[in-house]
Amino acid sequence: MRIVLLFSVFLVILYIVYLLCQRRNIFVSSFGLDTVTENPDTIERMSNDEGQIKKMTQKDEMAAISSIKKNVIQTPPQIHSVSESKIYTKYPLEQLCIKASYNSAYTGTTGTVTNSYGYISDEMLKYVLCRGCRFIDFETFYITDIHSNETDAFVGYSVGGGADPQNANSVNVKLHYLLSTAIKYGMANQFAGQNIGINYSVGNIGDPLFIQIRMNSSTPRENKIKLLSAIQKTVDSLMSNLSYSMYLSNPNGENPLFSRNTRFSATKTPVFLEQLLSKVVFVVENDSDVMNINATFYDNFLSQYNVIFLNEGIINAQTDYLQINTSTNKASPPTIIKATDADGNMRSMTDTKVMQTVVPSKNGEPNPNINTSIFNFGNQINLVQYYVPDVSGYGNLLRAEKLFDTLGYAFVPLSSAISYAKDATH
Repeated sequence: MRIVLLFSVFLVILYIVYLLCQRRNIFVSSFGLDTVTENPDTIERMSNDEGQIKKMTQKDEMAAISSIKKNVIQTPPQIHSVSESKIYTKYPLEQLCIKASYNSAYTGTTGTVTNSYGYISDEMLKYVLCRGCRFIDFETFYITDIHSNETDAFVGYSVGGGADPQNANSVNVKLHYLLSTAIKYGMANQFAGQNIGINYSVGNIGDPLFIQIRMNSSTPRENKIKLLSAIQKTVDSLMSNLSYSMYLSNPNGENPLFSRNTRFSATKTPVFLEQLLSKVVFVVENDSDVMNINATFYDNFLSQYNVIFLNEGIINAQTDYLQINTSTNKASPPTIIKATDADGNMRSMTDTKVMQTVVPSKNGEPNPNINTSIFNFGNQINLVQYYVPDVSGYGNLLRAEKLFDTLGYAFVPLSSAISYAKDATH
């Protein structure tokens, strides 16, 4: 009898411990600050002997993201998959604005981060994807990691275009890891919010995902050639994984949807959004010096994957934040016209023939006013820094969030965005 009683007491104690653990997990899930979840995603990017360093730094990493959630954007995005729209998917690519993020994996120093720089964080990348962004950006370096002694393509953050990454990570973060994270959580419908204390995940899984792989501007020419080779090897490695290959493959078979030197062509075949649904599109710098030496890279990369080269007639890197925020005059806003979509239906479009990106001239500049950028300049891809407070708080980041929330998608017609921006600025 006594044994039975002791066993019963033991079971009750176990049950109480279980309940306490559950309550703690709920608390952590709600706020995302008090623990480090050591899942394979966290461990993959570090060497085994540095696990303890990661445990100490991830609280700062989480604190930075939590501060952005608390002080900047407190509500889930109102972003739906563009495939739900039977109209927008029929638009040519250049007729669409895309919700975009700059330095998409960088936390900044917001919150309790005590270092001079923030972190390159897979959790920050997941947060940006959860906000509905479908044009993300990584600054990429060709460096040797001091811990693994491995030379490869790594993602970092630089101030003033410095040749070395200036972030607080104890170990450098490989491009391979962040690309796999972007595909896993941005395309494959794995829940992205659990470790960052939000109760929503990516709501527009079927949308195309544009990934800009931006070479650090101070990278010497000889290293740019090696970096491009490392980028292709990284993507080739992901392509060999059947879980990722369906998102990376060219939907047009052996004929690439995009081509180099489009700007020199008198006519170009439009690419419609519906052709890119559930696909990853890489946006890569077209360096003329490197291209003359390593043209094979461009041709091979283009033939296997969906690749857009900057300043080749599809996407131009043209405008910086400062030009948007200080301009009092319109540059060359597009004219709204009627044009045919993929099905031959007349739709409200513009006379623009190319997409334009808006990026900072240097990291950390105040975000651009997206309404001014669209209405005065017709810029379709306004890359905002989710980690940078504006002069008056986070007003310009919130303006970008509100535009896409109001229009309901991460891909919206430029003509609709112009009409929205006109009402918002007048």
